[in-house]
Amino acid sequence: MTLGHLYDAAKEAANAENCYVRALRIRETIRPKGDVTVIESFNAVALCYAAQGKHDQIELLARRVLSITSGASKTDYATLAVTLSAVGVCYWAAKITPVREFFSACE
Repeated sequence: MTLGHLYDAAKEAANAENCYVRALRIRETIRPKGDVTVIESFNAVALCYAAQGKHDQIELLARRVLSITSGASKTDYATLAVTLSAVGVCYWAAKITPVREFFSACE
């Protein structure tokens, strides 16, 4: 369990968000594009944003996720699918754009 998860459990959304975003930035710096740990961090940030109703941030994050999907290795497809699903649900819930467009990147 990460510090972000602990803050989530304690209902401290702002602190959880800071931890998740920081972890994402660190992983993006040290890991290759499409790395499974980077994809997992996108998932955590998206869910955190959704819990706070930050729909504009979800849209930006979803676009970033889509831009890295081509870098994921075939062995990471399961994690990528879970992340795209979670971010897609957040995206759909925010009623920003059709989910169909979001998931078309998986094909």
